[in-house]
Amino acid sequence: MSVVNLVPFCQTILKQMKQVDKREISLHYEESPILILADELKIKQVIIILLDNAIKYSHDKIDVFLDKNGDNVIVRIKDYGIGIPQEEIKNIFERFYRVDKARSRKTGGSGLGLYIAKSIMKLHKGEIKIKSKQGEGTEVELILSASLEF
Repeated sequence: MSVVNLVPFCQTILKQMKQVDKREISLHYEESPILILADELKIKQVIIILLDNAIKYSHDKIDVFLDKNGDNVIVRIKDYGIGIPQEEIKNIFERFYRVDKARSRKTGGSGLGLYIAKSIMKLHKGEIKIKSKQGEGTEVELILSASLEF
């Protein structure tokens, strides 16, 4: 575990993702630094999984928001894509679960990404939440402790 400043950390990840996909990915934050205590590689893996999903299922821009809320740090990744049916959200973190098998064959994936992301968040004593509306997009929220003690 190490102290991670999420602003430059996310800027680097977004820069790498933009090299793979030219879509507009914007980072929004009001203050810096935004610090967390984390396994840097694991948190990077979570953010890449979420950005990869946003890229696969959105044809528009993607917004990433960094925020502090009391004792927590919030990372929100919002896409403006096809969205997830409400009845599917409860299953989305299950291992090998894919919302639409036909859609998944076209875009690829094993159905493990969100399962892995949730497992990593649990190891960090954090949470992952998803809000989605079909035809409007999906917002994934990572909630991590702002405490620099583990």
